[in-house]
Amino acid sequence: MKNACSRAPATAFAPALHLQTIWDVNEGPSYDVQWRGAQFEGLIAIRTWTGVGRVFFTSGKTMDLRAGTVVVLRNQEIVRYRCEGPQWKFWWFEFTVTGASLFPVGSVIDVPRRKGELQDFRAAFLSLRRRSLAQRTLATACFSVLLSHWMARTGDAPHARHEDAINGVIDTLMDRLECGWPIGEMAAAAGMSERAFRTAFHEVTGLSPKTFYDHTRLTLAEEMLKLGAHNVSEIAGRLGYSSPFHFSKAFKQKYGIPPARMLNRENGRASSEQA
Repeated sequence: MKNACSRAPATAFAPALHLQTIWDVNEGPSYDVQWRGAQFEGLIAIRTWTGVGRVFFTSGKTMDLRAGTVVVLRNQEIVRYRCEGPQWKFWWFEFTVTGASLFPVGSVIDVPRRKGELQDFRAAFLSLRRRSLAQRTLATACFSVLLSHWMARTGDAPHARHEDAINGVIDTLMDRLECGWPIGEMAAAAGMSERAFRTAFHEVTGLSPKTFYDHTRLTLAEEMLKLGAHNVSEIAGRLGYSSPFHFSKAFKQKYGIPPARMLNRENGRASSEQA
């Protein structure tokens, strides 16, 4: 039996996107577009697959877009774009955003190809031209997935060199919270020495592996207590604590009250709501 939980470390809001147009372009050296999209007050996302393209702006500046990159630009600042070399294969998205955007405008981001990326694009491309509102909504949702994956490479700080390896270890750790995982084995799974692993783990999460493990168990314990489906002893056993006493001590240190009191409080609240 297992009861897994994924909880956001902080509140996250997705901006409201409205996808209007998609272009799937694969052109040669003669490709040169004088952009006349000034009537569209929105954003342009460009995902380059192969070759190099150059974008010209109203400011007189230019930007080269090479393979394996994504950039979001303000539509009204673009005056021209063209292929630089024998080929430029790229996706072009025209969209608007309501609310605060979660991506940097004007910054070229290196984004490796992702498994499933082409399928997400095709779903967006085909659904957008359907007459059904549900299908066009699906197109925007698929584009939002693409954009979110691309922008995940930016984050709140520069992309950590070992972030993918550390995230893989974290995913495995979350699946085995009840039995723990020695640091040496985590480091081996990440392909690092133990010392390098500790440094990389702290760089990505801001915590040591042990602190992260303890914090994760207690966070899950809090959610399980709120559900009220298990007693304190059961939760302690499911999360790998040596005894209910050790679990209660750690929980009280973090939350200021014993887990039994939180459980009673939640059960009392549920009873009053049902009355």
